[in-house]
Amino acid sequence: MDNKTTKKRLGCIIIFAVIAVGLAVMVIFAPDIANFLLMKQSFQEYTSFGNKEIKMIRDDMGVTVEGSTTPVKLTVSHAAGDYCYQLWLKDIDGAEKFMEECFDGTYSAAEITDQYNMCVYDYEDYKLDSSCASYSCEFVNSKGVKRFDEYYIVFYKEDESFKAKLFARKT
Repeated sequence: MDNKTTKKRLGCIIIFAVIAVGLAVMVIFAPDIANFLLMKQSFQEYTSFGNKEIKMIRDDMGVTVEGSTTPVKLTVSHAAGDYCYQLWLKDIDGAEKFMEECFDGTYSAAEITDQYNMCVYDYEDYKLDSSCASYSCEFVNSKGVKRFDEYYIVFYKEDESFKAKLFARKT
């Protein structure tokens, strides 16, 4: 073999090795990269509320945030077609007033008996058994779509105002 052919073969071997190592790295780390990208999109938490977030609460949950009512936190999670919204509100003037003036769906007083998911209705140190009112809700958006299979709003009395925890999910 001459020197030129040897260099060509060596170059091909190096290129093949680099491609093989690159493919191996992609195969090994692809699931981790995909999981990272999907998790970033499948769970979102909001603690700062501008017009975009207030509109999302209204459009997705049927709640108009107005008056002294203040959103504290909103979490949205998606997994395999199911989704879950949790919203924490404070400085609410009254439970019944809020339901009449700020909730855009139908509702009825309810007693929550789901022992396995009771903690999702808690608000900081307030536990479900200390709530002053709870409502089972149904919200149909402007396109006529029923958003959630399960939707509850639980109110807790705090000094002169109320706090509320909203839990809604589609399964």
